[in-house]
Amino acid sequence: MLRVKRQEVRHEVAVTLFCAFPSSCFGLRRYAAGAIGSSTIQDAINAALPGDVIVVKSGIYTENIDFLGKAVVVHSKYGPAHTIIDGGLAGPVISFTNGEGADTVLDGFSLTNGDGAVVSSYTGGAIHCDGASPLLTNNIIFGNFAVHGAGIHARNSADPVISNNTIYSNLSSGSLAGGGGIFVESSAPLIVNNTVFGNTADYGGGIKCHNRSSVVIANTIVWGNTASTGRELFIGSTPDPSVVSISYSDVEGGLSSSYVASGCTLNWGAGMIDEDPLFVEPAVGDFHLTFDSLCKNAGDNGSVPADLLGDFEKDPRIHDGCVDMGADEFHTHLYHNGTVIPGSPFSFRVIGPPNTTPVKLAIGYDILNQPVPTKYGDLFINIKKMLIIGSVAANGSLIFDVTAPTHWVPGAEFPFQAKVGPGWDPDTVLTNLLVLTPR
Repeated sequence: MLRVKRQEVRHEVAVTLFCAFPSSCFGLRRYAAGAIGSSTIQDAINAALPGDVIVVKSGIYTENIDFLGKAVVVHSKYGPAHTIIDGGLAGPVISFTNGEGADTVLDGFSLTNGDGAVVSSYTGGAIHCDGASPLLTNNIIFGNFAVHGAGIHARNSADPVISNNTIYSNLSSGSLAGGGGIFVESSAPLIVNNTVFGNTADYGGGIKCHNRSSVVIANTIVWGNTASTGRELFIGSTPDPSVVSISYSDVEGGLSSSYVASGCTLNWGAGMIDEDPLFVEPAVGDFHLTFDSLCKNAGDNGSVPADLLGDFEKDPRIHDGCVDMGADEFHTHLYHNGTVIPGSPFSFRVIGPPNTTPVKLAIGYDILNQPVPTKYGDLFINIKKMLIIGSVAANGSLIFDVTAPTHWVPGAEFPFQAKVGPGWDPDTVLTNLLVLTPR
């Protein structure tokens, strides 16, 4: 059985204080959540002080989390594909209702099964921001429900920065339901480098803004959403008009899929396109861009926030000179699709330059806390063996189907890394570290 270095695991304990500094030294405490006993992410937030960082181990957390007005950073150790917060249909998954600001951060989670309608018709499904303006970044938001804002709901002067999120298959239903992906009311969020796909509502399947809202959207894909009015975008009044400024974004149907109420304004800016994003496989939630996507290198570098250094997988946010539209930046990357359950199928996937061969999957037995530099990039693991899994296809994607070994232990961590290209080619690269955690 593969094993992981002891020091990689020992910090993954419930609400552990990493640094023994006085509590007055804000920003020096560092918590972890989720490995042992009944610990929860909410436990860690409850104990945190301003400036603390909470690191969450891979796994599924069934919680409805309130940030309690705290200026803390909550981020996952291995990203949204491995760290799921399930709202259990008991209310919004995440709530920001106590004046949280830009120093409150939610980073790198999958959020699902939120249901704002059990609280009120104006409560969001996955993320509810009421008078709060946190940073919401690198999250995957799917399968949530609400009357307004099944994905993200921002109201009452809530001005969050919404960046690098994939928001798909959320449903706003009920009387005059709106904003299947994002709903904005009396607020002014920045929506940059997001993918908003396949959401459903009566009004504004993708994004709905109304009642004195002023919204800026850039470098964002709004595609495949459904609504009776304003399939992709809805800009309404009730009672005061709203203004939406959108640029360098891919909107299916262009202006024809956008509804603008009388007195409202839609500023259709530079760089707008209406082109199939050519995702790898949206039907299974894979929204990586393929090589021929016209969303590649089509965004506006000037719209990228200065602190947005990577995409939702921490790949360089501006690659090849110009930022891509959407949550994904086309960059060589190893990831997986499907739930990793011992004895069940899933797939390893690689994004990379078209027609690159071979791709070798490195199976590790130790994570290197200090990666070893090589001519191909950093080696993150001690390699047990390497397996040729194929070539990157002409579309820049490789899918390799496997079955998880029956002897893999749920909760254990199994590290992988891929080498893309032959040893003699100067363009050959080592990918990121991928850590699988069976469930």
